[in-house]
Amino acid sequence: MKQGDVTTQVLAEISPINGFTLVGTRDMTLAAGTQAFIIGFKPQFVICLAAEAVNSDGFSVGFADLIQNLNRGIGQDETGNTAGEDEAIANRQSTPAGSYLGKITSAQDNGFTITWTKSGAPLGTLSMRFACFK
Repeated sequence: MKQGDVTTQVLAEISPINGFTLVGTRDMTLAAGTQAFIIGFKPQFVICLAAEAVNSDGFSVGFADLIQNLNRGIGQDETGNTAGEDEAIANRQSTPAGSYLGKITSAQDNGFTITWTKSGAPLGTLSMRFACFK
């Protein structure tokens, strides 16, 4: 790239990126509800990784763009079936049949809130990692 290139200028303006990583859990036998996470700032974008111990092959990868009010995730159950969702966390199980889906529904000055929906009878504890960005 040559000096004065717009791309180079834009990249220089957004650096450094401020971020924070967080570890969390959720018992999937709980009913649907909300869960708050405190990180010390209002996030604009969150990347979510999740897996649970009962079905070691199941996992979920997703994100939430809190400026655009957009959540997207993809989950794979222990048999390899995948499904895309409008939730940042898309955990699915085939045995026992069920799902536990998490959507980041709000951002506060010091963190964010996930709203959980439950279908069927999923078991286990969901282990999650979040990369949060200002």
